[in-house]
Amino acid sequence: MIAFLDGKVEYINESTLWFDVNGTGYELNMPKSDLENMVVGDRLRIYTYLSVREDAMELFGFIGMEALNMFKKLIKVSGVGPKIAIGILSFLPPSELSMAILSNDVKLIAKSPGIGPKTAGKIVLELKDKIDFAEGIENIMPESDENVDKAMVLSVKNDVIEALTELGFSAVDARRAVRNIEINENTTVDRALSEALKELS
Repeated sequence: MIAFLDGKVEYINESTLWFDVNGTGYELNMPKSDLENMVVGDRLRIYTYLSVREDAMELFGFIGMEALNMFKKLIKVSGVGPKIAIGILSFLPPSELSMAILSNDVKLIAKSPGIGPKTAGKIVLELKDKIDFAEGIENIMPESDENVDKAMVLSVKNDVIEALTELGFSAVDARRAVRNIEINENTTVDRALSEALKELS
């Protein structure tokens, strides 16, 4: 088992990365959200999971352990393979996916590429008891905002992301815009949407 790789980014496309480790090149399947934060030449550590099937061996990579751990949970769900799990994590960061599972938000999870309401329902059903509430709220809000109603803020964020995707923006762009604006429990969805649209203009 390859637990992690330390090396240099050689090539990036929409779904994979070529990673140079002391002259040996590894092809890694990674969430788009990770790939979009990299540039060729970056030196970093990538946590990995090796998927072995009868007809193929594939290496999946993640910038953080949180994403790797969520990936391992997802692929244990009936009907969710590694590629689908990567697609889900490309759409929903691990902390937000945890909150969606804990709050039974099947509709949001079903917006991930490659799955529908039935598979999203299985994810909620099979993983709800395997996720700690603290895991769900981790990294959603800065530590200084510990008194903020995080569930309410997450609800506003999800509503804004849904509105942006319905307007034609990609899920990745929508989430990036939402991360760049300030949202608290007093922020309305309309106001947050307006601020997010400014980020995308």
